[in-house]
Amino acid sequence: MKPARLAIAFALTFAAQVAVADTTQTPAADTCGMSSLTKLTGQPFGGIDPMAVNGPIRIMHPGDAMPTDSNPLRTLVQVDQYDRITKLICG
Repeated sequence: MKPARLAIAFALTFAAQVAVADTTQTPAADTCGMSSLTKLTGQPFGGIDPMAVNGPIRIMHPGDAMPTDSNPLRTLVQVDQYDRITKLICG
């Protein structure tokens, strides 16, 4: 019986550590400089000055697949059906 109790105690301890780790994650770093562009959320896409962005820009329209390649210097600009900026992400 003792080995079974020990295994259960270990499993519960591990599960508690995983739950704590999941709730303490920090937001992604601003590696692409998008924080300076967040004021443009809700504005037409044409409001972004490409020279104000540190790296490449990728425009994501509704229905576009999220890129599978990751570039922390790239700014992903999500726009709605009216080409208004809805979200900015580094990646």
